[in-house]
Amino acid sequence: MRLFLVWLCLLALPARAEEIAVAQYGNAVNAFPYAVALDKKFFQQAGANISAVIGSNGGGGDVRNLLAGELPYVETALPPVIAAIQKGADLAIVSDNVLSAASFAIVAMADSPLASIADLKGKRVGFSTAQSTTQAFEIWMMDRAGYKPGEVVLLATGGFGPGLTALENKGVDATVGTLPAILSNPGKYRVVARGKDSLPPICNTVGVVLRSKARQNPELVRGIIAGRRLAVAYMIAHRAESAAIIGKVFKLTPAVVEEALHQLIDEGAVEGVPYFGEGNIHYPGIENMIHASRLNGMVDGKIDVHAIVDESYLPADLRGKSP
Repeated sequence: MRLFLVWLCLLALPARAEEIAVAQYGNAVNAFPYAVALDKKFFQQAGANISAVIGSNGGGGDVRNLLAGELPYVETALPPVIAAIQKGADLAIVSDNVLSAASFAIVAMADSPLASIADLKGKRVGFSTAQSTTQAFEIWMMDRAGYKPGEVVLLATGGFGPGLTALENKGVDATVGTLPAILSNPGKYRVVARGKDSLPPICNTVGVVLRSKARQNPELVRGIIAGRRLAVAYMIAHRAESAAIIGKVFKLTPAVVEEALHQLIDEGAVEGVPYFGEGNIHYPGIENMIHASRLNGMVDGKIDVHAIVDESYLPADLRGKSP
C-alpha cells in the first residue's frame, strides 16, 4: 500500500522544468518568439515545462551543450550543426525557424555616398567573424551582384557592435547591420543593401536536438516547437502586446520592436516565404544556406539534407508542408 501511495505521489509531481538555448536571445530578432512564449506560457500550454531561455552566441557552443546532454533543444545557425553531424555527432534538425535574411543588411553612415550594392566595388565591408553566417551572406550577395572575388574587401570586425564602431571610426566603409541596431539609431545609418532583396529564401536558424536525448522525451521537443509556433501566431495577431513583452527582454523600446515586427512580418517575406517560420522545413532554404556556407568554408562535402532532418517532432499538419 505504501509503495502504491508513493507511486501516486510521483505521478502527481509536475514535469521537471527545463531550459533551452537560443542564439542571440536578448539581442537578435530571430529570438523574439521565445520572449513571447515564456511570458504567455505557451510552452506549458503545449506540454513543455520550459522555465528559461539561455542566450548564446550560437554556433559551436550550442552544439557542445547539446552533445553534453545538458539541453533538450537549441535554436542556432545551420552550418555548425552540419559540421558536427559530419564529424559523427548524433544531432537532428527538428524545426526550421527563421527562413530568410530579412533582418540582415549592409549599412553605411548616413552621410556616406554609398547608396546601393552597386557602389561597393573597392570598398571595405565588415562582417561579424570568420566563417560566420554574415560572412557567408556577404560573399553570396557580392557574387550575385556580379562582383569577382576581391573586388569588394570583406573584413571581420569581431561582432555586430564592433562592426558599427569600426564603421563610425572609418575602419570600414560599410558593415553588417541588424534591425534592432538600425531602428534604434534613426538617421544614423544608411541601408546600402538588404538581405531580403539580395538573397533568396535562406535558412537562418534551425531547432536542433541530440537524437538520443529527444527519444527519451519526445513530447518535450514537440511542446517546445508547438509553443514557439503559438508565439509566432501571437506576434502576428497582437503586435503592441508582443512589442511590450519583447522590449523588456531585449531592452528595446516597444516602438522599435513594433517597427521590427512590421518589417519582418509584413515586409520580410522572400519569394512568398516568411521570415518567422512555424517550424516546418523549407528544404530549398536549407540548400541555399549550405551553398552560402560552402563559399566561406563553413561546410564541405556531400550533404544529404533529408538524412539530417527529423520531421517527426513537428505538429502533424506541418510535416511535409513547405512554408
